[in-house]
Amino acid sequence: MKLHPMLKLIRVWRTNTDGIDMEAWREMICSKSYGTHSQKLTNEISTLARRLAMDTIPHDHILTLLICRLIPLKKKDNGIRPVGVDECLQQIIDKTITGLLKEDIIHAVGTLQT
Repeated sequence: MKLHPMLKLIRVWRTNTDGIDMEAWREMICSKSYGTHSQKLTNEISTLARRLAMDTIPHDHILTLLICRLIPLKKKDNGIRPVGVDECLQQIIDKTITGLLKEDIIHAVGTLQT
């Protein structure tokens, strides 16, 4: 299976910049100063999100996208709870998909999630 070009870019960004904050993503996606590059980036993100939502993709092909930072939180009993923090692109894709499928998710899980 051929790796999606956006995943290659994510690998480069992760290794070179150690993450891009949400403001930078908003600027890259929404700013007209980048010309057609903003639209191309938006199209690639939507293609990636669509593919993640609808296709079965081998785990090793999306491993870079799924990697998150773990932050230790101290529990009351002096234990440690690891909390995973998604990277911005994953958050954008997650929020977009859950926003579009909100009613279906509510219907599927019923009162299990409140």
